[in-house]
Formats: sequence, C-alpha cells, structure tokens
Amino acid sequence: MNKFKWEIKSPASIEKINQLSEEINISGEISTILIQRGINDFNEAKAFFNPLIEDILDPFLMKDMQKAIALINKTIEEGNKIIIYGDYDVDGTTSVALVYSYLKEFTNKIEYYIPDRHKEGYGISTLGIKYAIDNNVSLIIALDCGIKAIETIEMARKHNIDFIVCDHHNPGEILPNANAILNPKQIGCNYPFKELTGCGIGFKLVQAHNAKKGNSINNILSYLDLVVVSIAADMVPMVEENRTLAFYGLKILNKSPRIGLKVFIENIKNEEIDISKIVFLIAPKINAAGRIKHAKSSVDLLISTTYLEAKEILNQIEAYNNTRRNLDQSIAEEALKQIATNNEQENYSTVVYSDNWNIGVLGIVASRLIETYYRPTLVFAKNEGKWVASARSTATFDLYEALSKFEHLFERYGGHKFAAGLTILEENLQEFKDKFEKHLKSTVKKEERTPTLYIDTELKLNKITSQFLLVVNRISPFGPLNLRPTFVSKEVNIEDLHWLGKDKNHLKCKVKVDESKTFQAIYFKCNFSIQESTDAKYDIVYNILENNWQGNKAIQLNILDIKKSTLFG
Repeated sequence: MNKFKWEIKSPASIEKINQLSEEINISGEISTILIQRGINDFNEAKAFFNPLIEDILDPFLMKDMQKAIALINKTIEEGNKIIIYGDYDVDGTTSVALVYSYLKEFTNKIEYYIPDRHKEGYGISTLGIKYAIDNNVSLIIALDCGIKAIETIEMARKHNIDFIVCDHHNPGEILPNANAILNPKQIGCNYPFKELTGCGIGFKLVQAHNAKKGNSINNILSYLDLVVVSIAADMVPMVEENRTLAFYGLKILNKSPRIGLKVFIENIKNEEIDISKIVFLIAPKINAAGRIKHAKSSVDLLISTTYLEAKEILNQIEAYNNTRRNLDQSIAEEALKQIATNNEQENYSTVVYSDNWNIGVLGIVASRLIETYYRPTLVFAKNEGKWVASARSTATFDLYEALSKFEHLFERYGGHKFAAGLTILEENLQEFKDKFEKHLKSTVKKEERTPTLYIDTELKLNKITSQFLLVVNRISPFGPLNLRPTFVSKEVNIEDLHWLGKDKNHLKCKVKVDESKTFQAIYFKCNFSIQESTDAKYDIVYNILENNWQGNKAIQLNILDIKKSTLFG
C-alpha cells in the first residue's frame, strides 16, 4: 500500500467564506468546500443543491443532431431495419438498453448488437458489419464506440448502410465517414459540456427525438436510471450536466427503477442507492457478463419486462461475477510475481503480459496493480494471435496522450486520459514496453509517483453532528471533480482497536479528542502501526459517513490515512 502525500486545498478568503456562510446559513467548513467547487453565492448554491432537469442543455446544440434525428425518422417511416450497436462494458450496455427501449416504441424493425469481447474486440467489428449486411440493415446507431472505426464504417457505407456514431471518446485526426457523428469532443461541436458518457449521449439523442415529437422532458425521465449507472461506472466528472442527470437518475433508481435494475437493488436492503453502491455493487456485475461470456446477457437484463426473466438472468450474471472475481485475483498475483521476477519494482511504468490471461479482466487487474505500484499500467493478454491490453493511469498522468506517441506501433487503440485499450503485434510489444518506460522516465516528475490525498479543509471533531453530515450529503452525487468531502483532524486519540477481515488488515476503532466526542471509525487496508495510549496523538484524514446497521444509524468516520501528530511525534 502506498503512503500518501497530504495536500490541503487552497482555502478561500475569510471574507468570502463568512459571506457565503451568512447568505445560506452554513458553517465555515461547508462554505470552504462549496467555494472550492465554484459555488460563490446564494443563487449558485441554490442551483447546486437543487438542480432542475429543465436546465439540462438543448440536445440540438450538439453537432449533427438534426441530421441524426432526420435519418432515424426517415428510416422508421420507410419501414427499414435499425441495429443499435454498443460496447460490452457498463456504459455500452446501458446505452444500448436506453436507445433500443426508446426506439422500440416507434418501430418493431429494430434489434441490438454487442460484439464478443474475445472474438471481435472493442468497437465496430467486421463481424458486426457483416451481420448487418446479411440481415438487410438500413441504419446502424453506434453507442460508446465508433469514433475511430474508419474502415468498418466505410465498409458499412459501401453496402448502403447508414451510420450514426454516438461516442464520447477522443476523436482522431480523421473522422469516420458516418452520416452523423454525435461527440461533443469533435472539432466544430459547440455543445458546451464535453464530459457526457456514451449513455449520456444516447440520452441526448432520445431527448432530441422526444422534443421533435413535441413531448415534455418528463416523458423520458424513466431512462435516467440507466444514465446514472453509466455515469457512476465510467467515472466521468460529476459536474454540470452529468451531476444533474445523476441527481435525477438516483431518484428514479431509488423510487421506480426498471425491472432489470430493481433485481439488483432488492438485494441491497434498507439502504438508499448512491453512486458508490452503483460503483461497487451493481456495475461490476453488469460488466461481468461481457468479461466472462457475452454482454448480451447484461442488455437482456436491462431491457427485461418481467421479474422472473430478470431474476433468471441476474442469477446467471452473479455466477459470471464470481468467476470474474477469482480470475482477476489470480491474474493480479501472477502479474505482481512477474514484476518482482523482472526486478521492475522501481520502474516508472507497469507493462505485464501473459498468453494465459483472460482478456475480460485486464482492466480490473491493471487497477489492482496501481494499488501496489502507483504508476501507469498496461496489462496484456493474447487474443486471436495479437496482444491486447487494458491500460489504467494515475491521477495526474494523461495516458491517452502518452499512448498517442506510439500509435505507429499499434494495430488499434482508443480511450481517454485515465483508461485506454490497445492491440499490438508480437514483434512490436517489447519495443513499446521499452519506449513507454523511457518516455515516462523523462516526463513523470518525482512527486507524481506518490498518490496525493487532497483534503478539503481541517475540521475539529466536535463540529461533527448529524446536521453537519446532512449538509455534507447534499453536496452529492459524488464523483470525480465533486468527490465526497475529505477532512483532516489533528491530535486525536485512537482506541478500542479491532482488526477485521481475512488478512486482519481492516481497522475498526474509536476516535476522540476528549470524552465529549467519540466516533466509530473504520480504516480499510490499514498498514499503520497504532499505539493505543492516551499519550499517543494522531492526525487523521477521513470522510464522514452514516452507518446504517440493522436500522440503527450512527455517524462513522471512514479513515483514509493516519500519521503520528508532529506535535507529539
């Protein structure tokens, strides 16, 4: 486990903090957090705490949206066939479920296609286009993929198949020859918000079609349960339009979710579903089908119309997820051994590979390895005679930009700043590994090699109350650029230690300054030596949570790191 650097975010001026505190009647600590997130006055705070669905952006601001809607309507009116084509991850399968379910109300000449991860790989595959040709498809709508599918989209167009690309990944210099491309990141697109998920762009397509029909936005709010699952799973910035869509998506998810998500939620008893529960309890299972077998099961679940059907598919997906867990754990252990054997512990990058590894879990393994060696990581496995990789990055390193410098070595690649995928021939693998390591050594600064804990503000323990936590929770939904507030408290006592878990590495304890305020705390994967003594004082960095155990609610501190107080050190 890495040791963290602690960095308290730049505080606002006392005048600004006091002014906002008075305007909206909150503590200075909460004012500090809001100002750090761009909330400076009453009106901005009101809009932040109570986002309005009516304020989401006009979908027709997106380049090619008019073309896309006209083409969809023309295809439906002429009675021609449509395929909804999507990636096999959570974002892709939720996208497909959303657009397929919506358009199915207007035509029965519609089906969906998800590529087989193992046989076809990521994106628009040759097999997928051949399927469309053989089945007289007139229009393909690609979701969460397609922005770099130059050759396969050209193949479709040569067979008189129209193509709409709805993608949020970074475009290359050349765009595919599609009839319409919906991607806020493309040059010439004036859509103000650039960080939608693939499913988010699918929702904007539906929003535009719904508006052209003259219907209210309320007509399509039920689809936001899918959108929020994609936002949580893809870890896009939880700001602006994403935050509004997630805010309302969580309402749908908790009150009236579709049957395919309801079967997940009923197993999470007596607790409100939030972003973290989607990330840890729902998204991995939706992903598991595509990792182990085929993501068609996930789409079938998300579009299911009966409880029995959904439950049956979920049981199958649960089995896939159990297999996935065992695989990613065993492969991560092999990868760590490979790093040690090659004496690469001090490298600036991690590049590991084996022709025995399952390609479906490479991304998870990469994330696991970063927990041990905090550096950009690529995990390769053999597939169809080529090496394919999932890549993950650290908080400050632009992985996509770095990989673009070696695109001449790749068969294909794509992704964004923190996650990517690529395919490479065997003869280029070692050259890439060597050059990638050399590039990182020359560009990554020493301080970037240690993870940083960014702290919102210092907090005295005696200021933590139920009301304080209530206000903290209203900053949600939490996610990148709007993370759950992180606090530091200094010179506290830690007592009543209990070590939990299979490896006895999770610490449950009590934290206090004096007898007037004591809080239960948990520290997962703690590797810090604690001395239980009234003379020992510690500084702790933590989040504040509500622990709901068998109906009993209590404030709990989720400790992220501990250091011995310098005053008492």
